[in-house]
Order: sequence, then C-alpha cells, then structure tokens
Amino acid sequence: MKMIIWSLEHKAFSVIASLMLVLALASGMKGLSLTNDYNIYFGKTNPQLIEYEALLNSYSKNDNIMIAIGARDGSVFDRETLAVIEDITLEAWQTPFSRRVDSLTNMQYTFADEDDLLVRALVLDAHLMSAAEIDKVKNIALNEPLLKGSLVSLDGAAAGINIILQMPGEDPIGEIPQAVEYVREKVSEYRERYPELEFHLVGQAVLAMAFPETSRADIKGLYPLMFILVLALLLVLLRSVAVCLLTLLIIILSSVAGMGVFGWFDMKLAPIATAVPVMIMSLAIANCVHITIAYFSQLSFGQTPAAAMRSSLALNFKPILLANITTAIGFLTLNTSHSPPFQLLGNMVALGVMCSAMLSLFFYPTLLMFFVRRRTLISDDEQQQQTSMQRRFSLLGEFIVQRYKFFLAITVVTSITSVALMLQNELNETTLNYFDERMEFRQDIDWVNENLTGVMYAHFSVGSGSSNNIVDPEYLANLDDFATWLRKHPDVRSVRSLSDIYKRLNKNMHGDSNEYFRVPDDRLEASQYLLLYELSLPFGLDLRSMINIDKSASKVSVNLRKMSSREMLAFESETLLWMHENLPEPMWARASSTNVVFAHISKRNVNSLIGGIGVGILLISLIIMFVLRSVKFGFVSLVANALPFFIAFGLWSLFVGNIGLGVAVVVGMALGVVVDDTVHFLMKYQANLKHGMSNHDALVDVFRRVGIALTITTVCLVAGFMVLSQSYLSLNKNMGMMTALTIAIALIIDFIFLPALLKVLGPKKAQAL
Repeated sequence: MKMIIWSLEHKAFSVIASLMLVLALASGMKGLSLTNDYNIYFGKTNPQLIEYEALLNSYSKNDNIMIAIGARDGSVFDRETLAVIEDITLEAWQTPFSRRVDSLTNMQYTFADEDDLLVRALVLDAHLMSAAEIDKVKNIALNEPLLKGSLVSLDGAAAGINIILQMPGEDPIGEIPQAVEYVREKVSEYRERYPELEFHLVGQAVLAMAFPETSRADIKGLYPLMFILVLALLLVLLRSVAVCLLTLLIIILSSVAGMGVFGWFDMKLAPIATAVPVMIMSLAIANCVHITIAYFSQLSFGQTPAAAMRSSLALNFKPILLANITTAIGFLTLNTSHSPPFQLLGNMVALGVMCSAMLSLFFYPTLLMFFVRRRTLISDDEQQQQTSMQRRFSLLGEFIVQRYKFFLAITVVTSITSVALMLQNELNETTLNYFDERMEFRQDIDWVNENLTGVMYAHFSVGSGSSNNIVDPEYLANLDDFATWLRKHPDVRSVRSLSDIYKRLNKNMHGDSNEYFRVPDDRLEASQYLLLYELSLPFGLDLRSMINIDKSASKVSVNLRKMSSREMLAFESETLLWMHENLPEPMWARASSTNVVFAHISKRNVNSLIGGIGVGILLISLIIMFVLRSVKFGFVSLVANALPFFIAFGLWSLFVGNIGLGVAVVVGMALGVVVDDTVHFLMKYQANLKHGMSNHDALVDVFRRVGIALTITTVCLVAGFMVLSQSYLSLNKNMGMMTALTIAIALIIDFIFLPALLKVLGPKKAQAL
C-alpha cells in the first residue's frame, strides 16, 4: 500500500513507468501470427499425432478439397452433368499444390480385352456418350467399392471431385489459403455457369481455413460490438466518459502486454488466442469499477481527489490484488491441458491479468484523478439517486440476512439438484459442429454428410509382416474380410482398400467372369497383377496413397458419417477389437486421422481442464484462507466459488448436455469474476467485523458498500458475453453463453447464499477478529 501512496504522490513517474513497461512487453506483438495448421492443437509427444505422422510418412499426405455436386433433377448420370464433372475434374488439376484429382469420370476402370488388361478413365468425352454408354457407366459406378458412397452417392444424385494437396511447407500460413481461395473462385464461376447444379465445398484444407476465418469474423464484428456494449453500459451506469475510455485503455494495454511477451518467441497462435482480450476484460472492468465507485463516493462527501483516491485504494488494494492473483492462478491451471494452444492461452491471460492489476493500481488512479477531479459533474439529484441506490442495497441486505435460513435452504436444495444434473453432462463434442449452422461451410458439411459421403475419416496402415508381402494371398483375404466388415458398420459410408482393386483385376484377368471377383489365391499371380496395374496408370494417378514404399503394408481408408468425439473413440475401439479377434497380429492397426487425433485430445483436454480448475479453486481458497488468516473464510470462499459452476453446469445439462473445450475453458475465464465478487465481499465483511460491527450489521453494510460495484460489473459483463454467444464458432458461442450464465449466478450466490452462510458461521456478538 505504501507503493500505491508513493505512486499517487509521483503521478508523472507512475504513468510513464507503467507505459514504458507495457510497451516493452507489447513490442513482441509483431512476432505473433495466426496459423491455419490444425496440428498446432497437438503436443509433439501426443501418441495419436505420432501415429498419424508415421502414417503420413508412409503414404502420400491426404489434405484435400472436395467439390461436391448435386443434381437438382435427381441424377448426375446424364450427358450434360457428366460433361460438367469431366471438365471440372480436368480444371481441378490446376489447383495450387494439387497432387492428384479423383472423381467419377477419371476413376481408373479396368477391363479385359482378350489377353490384355486395359486401364482407362471411366468417362471419356461425356458430351459424346450415348444413353447406353451412360447407363453402363452408371451401373459400374454404383457397384464400384472405390466410388459408391465416396465420389458418387448411393442413389446417384450427387458426385464429388476430390483434390489431394501436397503442400511444400515453405509457407505454412499461406499455402492452404492459396489453394482454397483458388477453388472457391472456381466454384463461384461454376455456380453461375451451371445454375441447374448445386455446389458444395468441404475437405481438410477448407476446415483448416474455417477456424481462423471465423475467428477473424468475430474479431471484426462481435468483439467490437461486445466492447462497445460493455462500455456503453458503463457510461450509463457510471455517467463518466473518462471512466469508459480509461477502462478500455486498461483492457487494451493489459491484452497487448500479456500477448506481446510471447511474441518474442515467435509463437504461432491458434484461433482460440483471439479470446485473450475478452478474458482479460472481465477483471480489468471489475478492477476499474471498484476503484471508481469508491472514488466517486468519497468525492461526493467533499474529499479532495487525492484524499478520495487514497481512501478508494485503501479499501480496494488488497481485494483487487488478491482477486487478480487468484484469477491468474486459475488461468495457469490451463497448463494441465494436453493442447499447446490452451496452455498458451492460459499463460497469456494470466500475465495479462497481472498487468491489468498493475495498471489498475498504479496507472488508472492517476489518470482518473486528472480527468475527474470533483463530483460537481453529478447533480444534487444524481447524488441523491446514488445515496438512494445504496439505501436500496442496504434494504436488500437486511431482507436477506433476516431470512437467512430460508435462503440457505433454497441454496442447498438448488446446489444438490444442480450437482445431480451436472453429472448428466457428457464430456463429448463434435468437431465439425464447432461451426454454426448459419455458416456456408457448416451447411456444406451437412449437405455432403446427408447426400454424398462421410465427412470424417479414419485410416488404417495394415501391415503384412515383411517387405513385399502385400501380395500374399492370405494377407489379401484378411484385408478383404476387414474391408467387408467395415462396410457393414453403421457409421461407415465408404471404404477404400487394396483388396478391392485386386478383386476387380482378378475378375478382369479371367474374362470378366463374376466368379473370379475375389482376391487372387496365387502369390505370383497377385504380384503380376499389381505390376501390370501400376504400369497402366496415367501420370499423377498411382497407388502411393494405398501402398507404402517397401510394400510391407497397405492403407485402408474409411469415410465416416459426422461423429462426436465419443463415437469416434468407440469406432476406434470396435475396429481394434475386431482385428484382435479376426486378424493375425502383424495386421493389427489403430485408426488414425486428424479426426481421431481431435477425438482423443478433446477427451483428454476436457478431463484435464476440469480437474485442473478443481485444483485451482482449492488452491485459490487456500490463498484466501492465508491472506484473511481464517480457515472459516477459506472454506466459505471454496463453497461460494464452486457453487456458481455447479449450478451453471447443472442448467447446461438441461439445454445442451455436452461439455466440450469451449465450455471447459469458461471455468477459467468466469473464475476471475466469481473470485473477485467473493473476495470483495469477504474482505469488506471482515473489515466491518474488525471495526466492531455486529455480524448482522457487518453483512448489511457490505451490501451498501460493494453491492453497486458488483452489480454494475455483472450487468456489463453478462451483456457483453451474451453478444459473444452470437458467434459463428461454437467455441466462442458456448463460451459466451456459459460465462454470462456463470457470472450472473455468481452474483446471486454472493447476494443470497454467502451472507446466509456467514450469518450462520459468523460471530454471534460484535467483536474484532
């Protein structure tokens, strides 16, 4: 506190020193960049990521963009539509970084011509094809395992053109946008050129673009609206333009300082990092409101600005410092996450919160005194209104304290019910549902999932036991059994397996007899088929995506319907169990893909975040216990800080029921305001007791002294976070809704349960602690 008084006496030094420190920290901002690489979400030691990277190293990479085409008349099998698909397939090769293009028209169809094996595109010169030829193409496509349910729908009403990308990695941030923007422009042209068709765009590359694009949309639209609404409410409630502008300045300086430090290390940011200023805003506003309310109150009593600010800081210094330290600890618990971006988020916010505390105590008071020096800015009527407001809060406190048994009982019943409801939530989420249904990308995903193929993937690198052994008949037979089992699985839309190619080749080499539509039973024969097929493939189309270099393993690729993380993990377990029961050990393989990695990291993250926050709340309560030198107050804070989350998660189970990353992160963000409310209530209550007030009077007086500040903070933040709940990204949307709900409940708990509990546990007679 002595440093605070010294800073008030040396205003110029305090302001300049604070600004220099913040600018030094913020100067690293130029080293930060937003990345499109979804691998940033996974730690380098992530076992699923290691498996997936091993698969990518063994086979060609499968980043892709798919153009899905729907026929409005119900079938793509007519001359005009096939011609369009053929033309677009050819144009798709011009996509930047394209390595391969697959579609219904260029599928390499094999057939026998006497003793020769011929390999050609299924569709050539579609605009010249006869009705009989089109019927033949349709019959082949709807019965071809490599096409049906993948590049052509089972009913023939939709088709897909899949562009496989091979990124050089020279410009990780710019390469994916370059490819996606090229295809988007082409699709826009196709929509104008072919109005009789509908076009949809999906794929891993498009998904990678969707995250940063949605975040940028929030930064440009919702975040400014959120800040404007919060500051407008501050202006209405505090009636001071200076307070609004200074509070905004504190938020900005704290955010750039908290983030800038990490720019010195050239950190790549995931889209979730854009929420850092929003999270810091919560505590920055609370700090400024508490200081301002007390300062204005003292000015209204005729004190000089310096005396009024000293009184305000004497009242708020310890609560603000304690609330910010405990909040920083809460965010540091995000380091328990298994995902680096969430660890970085927690560290940035923790540092930003401490910068906010420093600026609120050393920088904000000096500027506030400069811009607001007297309360003549408020009329006598307005002063009377403020006094009337304090009186109303005193009456509210009196009402609650007198009926403390009733409110305590209500809270206990509500808490028990909430805990029971909270346990009904599932730690589960669907990655592709991160995007709101209003988004074109989400609409495209849902359309493709319903009308063409699965929008999620799983790959299996099925080993044969030794090099060049994938031609072993027993291996091929087992591989075919696995593919057959997968096709019967209710979550599977299509399967791509080497055994399917072998079955077709075996049939071709035996006069196209259906009797031989099976894997060959002779090793030499299988080797010759494979060599002949590979030599017949045109440039750009090979089996590198299905066979590893030494031909010791082949990749089975599965298209899956849109699934939640829990369903994906269940699918992974089912496939592994089937392999263990039906295949030799060298063929055992785990499912691997970005979808699988996300499913695992989502489960681990939610579990670790919730566990870490639990430890954080306990640690925060111990710190409060130590600072207030009271085991009783530590226990009270533990209960008061935890109950808002219990009740909020209980209500969440009634309306949503799934807890994902966005909701789990909310706990860390809302914890700051929850703890701030509790700390200010407890510390002012303790101060009242030390001044000889009775337990009853001490509680009522707390309402008068902090009720306005807590209410203003809550109203502003709830309104602001409700704006964020309109985000197109469900991470932000759920974060906004859950944070607003938790903060509102926290105020109710502090106004109803906290005084009731303190009435029971507090001293029966007036005495100093």
